[in-house]
Amino acid sequence: QFLFYNVAMYSMGFMLSAFIIYAYNLTDIRENHLESIAKKNSEDALCDVMTGFRNRRCFENDLANYPSGCPSEQDFVFISMDLNGLKNVNDTLGHDAGDELIMGAASCMKQCFGNYGRLYRLGGDEFVAIIFSGKEKLEKIMIDFEETTLKWKGNKVGCLNVSCGYVTKREAPDMSFLDMS
Repeated sequence: QFLFYNVAMYSMGFMLSAFIIYAYNLTDIRENHLESIAKKNSEDALCDVMTGFRNRRCFENDLANYPSGCPSEQDFVFISMDLNGLKNVNDTLGHDAGDELIMGAASCMKQCFGNYGRLYRLGGDEFVAIIFSGKEKLEKIMIDFEETTLKWKGNKVGCLNVSCGYVTKREAPDMSFLDMS
């Protein structure tokens, strides 16, 4: 009886220890999973799902946090872009064609501006790029963008037209970044 009692107690202790370890691991896994979901939700809250660009909320946060000065060899450039004809494409060819147009414009923007700064989709057909570039490089970037959009062809939409305007910090040194937008 004594032998069976000790074996039973050891077995019970072993099972209890195993359960505690198992429960601890489950809790740890659950906490890690919840943290990753929270992080993803936080990132999603600042990201436009269709284009992968930052959204209006992120734009406003970033603009408020940009430093007041720019590096001397580069200039802060605010580029505002509007996708022309999106409403007409949506109305005549459908929203799938409109989505193709938005994604095509985003692809061209990413290709031309993506290496120089940040891209934002503020909503619908409105986009912003905030880049750092000297005057000569900026002229080349803008020409590249125009050529890239002219070459773009979609499956549902044949062409892409983006209105574009920009201002540099050097052109408007007394303007705040917020005023430039």
